[in-house]
Amino acid sequence: MLWVENAATLLILRFVQAVGVCAAAVIWQALVTDYYPSQKVNRIFATIMPLVGLSPALAPLLGSWLLVHFSWQAIFATLFAITVVLILPIFWLKPTTKAVTIVRMV
Repeated sequence: MLWVENAATLLILRFVQAVGVCAAAVIWQALVTDYYPSQKVNRIFATIMPLVGLSPALAPLLGSWLLVHFSWQAIFATLFAITVVLILPIFWLKPTTKAVTIVRMV
């Protein structure tokens, strides 16, 4: 199941992967604001944002290294492994009890 046999399946799975990456790009910001006090949010954003900015530069380097040393399938296997490692902490998240204030602009 890890390796696909045709291009159509590869494209479908690549689309699912892209949706997941796009969702993660937004969800991490919501998690930070929900789970950390407002005094720490700016520091956490300042720590994570450079990594987000570097990822488009580092990802092709990692991908090309995997391609040279292994095969193109190794790129997808690595992405799958990274996904599993990043999803595991979600199971230990507790629901937030942070109060939400809604301000109405008139």
